[in-house]
Amino acid sequence: MLPARVVGSSSVPSTMPLYTHSSVAPQGLLRVEGFSLPALAVCFVLGALACTPEDHERPRDGFPERLDRLAPDLAELPSYEPAFPLWTNGADKRRFVQTPDGTPAHPGAIPVGTLFFKQFAYDGVVIETRVIRVGESGPEYAVYVHEDGSALGARRMAPDGVREVPVVFEGETFSHVIPHETQCAACHEAGMGPVLGFTAPQLAVHEPEQDEDDDERAALERDVTGYVQGNCVHCHNGSGVPGASFDMRSEVFVANTVGMPTTGSASAAGLRVVPGDPEASVLYQAFVARQPAAPMPPLGVQRRDQQTAALVHAWIESL
Repeated sequence: MLPARVVGSSSVPSTMPLYTHSSVAPQGLLRVEGFSLPALAVCFVLGALACTPEDHERPRDGFPERLDRLAPDLAELPSYEPAFPLWTNGADKRRFVQTPDGTPAHPGAIPVGTLFFKQFAYDGVVIETRVIRVGESGPEYAVYVHEDGSALGARRMAPDGVREVPVVFEGETFSHVIPHETQCAACHEAGMGPVLGFTAPQLAVHEPEQDEDDDERAALERDVTGYVQGNCVHCHNGSGVPGASFDMRSEVFVANTVGMPTTGSASAAGLRVVPGDPEASVLYQAFVARQPAAPMPPLGVQRRDQQTAALVHAWIESL
């Protein structure tokens, strides 16, 4: 049934009674086919009928049920692209930011109330949009699912709901898992700030480093280190906060992995990187989700990054 709407007198169906001022009895009662209602009550009923169902939706935690009520046109907002993006099944990601007053946001100076949007799509079919709001007491999260695959009409998922969306992409069939909102904190509150790709190093212009003495091993190490910054350092940063782990930041990545024993319950026993032996390296095992190592990253990856796996394999062999 289509929602009721307000119509002018010229479009009122002939079967609908047309109410006029003279229809109201002197004592404030409206008489319609034997019924008497207070005129104020009728006005309330007619007003309610003029509302669409969306008008009655109440935001949960300050987020509306429909994404377009939060941002009518994401494509019109300022966008950004991190230098080392987080891998999510190879999905195309678009990132947008909206400040409360429309002024630009900068890393380290993000106004309270700023919204960050990350949209996931495969071959133009939009799957989900995740939202972070910078709140007074920390980040707030919402996840919206695009039921029809278009950029419009996304509706908010239940806070504890997880949805698997079947995807056929680049010759592979897999399920893209949309996380529930409470899972967002596992990565976004592990010591590197609430918006992982919106940092000064990630937004800096990175020129390819070239050196006359640059050999294949150095080039491989540089590429692996860059990938780690975008996919591992949000948890593996040595910050000591819950959910964080040993430090894999670029300046200590090699020293903390090559020949170093694993620690912690989330990892298999052994050396993180065994020089010359990728298959025995726990880092490589975790990367390709091979037992006994726990898959890394633990969330958001249902399809492994084979291209970067080959890169990591080649780097460890070169050591």
